[in-house]
Amino acid sequence: MSDTRDPIRLHLDALFASCAPYGDGMIEVAYTDQHGRPNQARLFDVADIDGTVAFIKEKNVIPGVNVYVGAASRLPDTDPNKRCDTTAFYVATAIWVDIDDGAAAERAA
Repeated sequence: MSDTRDPIRLHLDALFASCAPYGDGMIEVAYTDQHGRPNQARLFDVADIDGTVAFIKEKNVIPGVNVYVGAASRLPDTDPNKRCDTTAFYVATAIWVDIDDGAAAERAA
């Protein structure tokens, strides 16, 4: 049984739990090579949260590798082994805002 308090799982659930009407969508997990270039990715079914979490944890322990989760689900027929572009967009369940300082947070509020 998986730990439902796991921060990675909570993040994925927040993004993709409401994708039920689009349950055939994909989660993009992009990751860098050991030189910091985000040039690799793997896609997972939105229903495969366990597999997605396991993959993220596997990559996250490699020195120099950073992991990124696409904020929107990807179309079902997207190539599962490469980075996505705008043509792969399927549905978004969240709006992303880059808030790097206190003033930005106040403006966003």
